[in-house]
Amino acid sequence: MSARSLALLICAVCPHLPAAEAPASPAAEFTPHWGIGIDVKSFLDLGSPGGTSGGGLYLPFHLSPTAFVEPFVNYRRLRREYGGVHSAEWEEWEETRQLSLGVGLFVKQPQERINWLLGIRAGYSWYREESNYEYIPGVVKSTALSFSPTLGAEYRFDGGLSLGSEIRWQYDHYEGDGEDQSYEFQGLNPYIMLRYYLGK
Repeated sequence: MSARSLALLICAVCPHLPAAEAPASPAAEFTPHWGIGIDVKSFLDLGSPGGTSGGGLYLPFHLSPTAFVEPFVNYRRLRREYGGVHSAEWEEWEETRQLSLGVGLFVKQPQERINWLLGIRAGYSWYREESNYEYIPGVVKSTALSFSPTLGAEYRFDGGLSLGSEIRWQYDHYEGDGEDQSYEFQGLNPYIMLRYYLGK
């Protein structure tokens, strides 16, 4: 058979051969899924001498292999007690309660084990400060609106567990009771995040 005849035969037969399946891309195999996470430091503070209780809970939801949203709720209670110089009993105390709700939006660069994260968090907080000091009002309430551009990375273990770190540039705008009670806070805050993903 000549080369020309062989070429014609291949051209005639190939259209009728079953096509090989192309390997699926990561995007084609992806399924949106939830996870659950905590801010490790907030839970480590629970045993501090200051009487801290509460913590932060995060619910990451992956929209695609490279993007996810992360609603969060954070509750903290901090109580300080002060005793007299010549007495072991506590005489004065102050207590702060904080409830925060918010959401983060992130893009990530997934690799085999390490994901690099870039995004922003926004939240709203309610504060209640109470004390028995004579020179401070009994109860002071305030609110805060916060924005936090965030850079981070996480290491993913087998089984859906990950350990990550974040640096957040935090901006808070506070509004308190009474006049002239508006003020701002800016600063860098590090966080350690522990997450468990319920899907791929």
